[in-house]
Amino acid sequence: MRKMILGLMVVTSSMFAGDLITFVPGTPAKATEVNDNFSELASRIQALEARLDACNCNGVIFSEDFSDKPTITSTYTLKNGEYFQYDSTNQDFKVKILEEDGKVNKFAFLPTFSKVINKSFEISFDFNLKETSFGMPIGIEFGDKDFENNKRISVVIGGSHDMRLGFSDGTNPRIMSTSDTKLNTWYSVKLSYDNNTKTVDILVSNKSDGSVFFKTIDQKFEVPSFEKIGMGNRTVNLDGTSAEMYYDNIVITNK
Repeated sequence: MRKMILGLMVVTSSMFAGDLITFVPGTPAKATEVNDNFSELASRIQALEARLDACNCNGVIFSEDFSDKPTITSTYTLKNGEYFQYDSTNQDFKVKILEEDGKVNKFAFLPTFSKVINKSFEISFDFNLKETSFGMPIGIEFGDKDFENNKRISVVIGGSHDMRLGFSDGTNPRIMSTSDTKLNTWYSVKLSYDNNTKTVDILVSNKSDGSVFFKTIDQKFEVPSFEKIGMGNRTVNLDGTSAEMYYDNIVITNK
């Protein structure tokens, strides 16, 4: 989408102060003239990208369906029994983490994307909780590039003691599903944020039959800026043992 918009707009030279040099057939082009043209085009593209990032243009910001092996990074070194694993057969991504004393960030990070800030958007993804234990949270979070700011969009299941799905913006009370999730069940989540009203609509459905698992609208939500997705969670204490979740079809779009 972004490339298509840039392709349509870059020809509108009247939007820019600089002029491109026109070369005449049979006349040798000077290297400086060619370089000047490339510099001018680069400036125009940067200006258009800035406009696209600032606007509420409809389009896909980020998409990962795991049809191919994704680029994954992490600040955490996995221990025996843990994994960040791409499944090429089922085309999804698996995360298993073990409990550890202290707040240890155990996230598999997808590539960063254009920062989402002060705009309406929609997040959707599928998940399947395969394993959990007491006090062992796992889920998905949307945060800043360094993932250090506590104000993140967080979608987490707290552990076997509370199998409800929780949605947090880091400021307001957590929005909790009215029922417990089930193990070995694929769910589809859609979180739709309205930047004008600062509210969120949430729909969670059972992926196998489309039945509604949880739905709420017009919930107060103060969305921080975000540009990175982390699959996993941070350990809290030594209450539990491990947690495992599968992920698929992660998409962020402008509204």
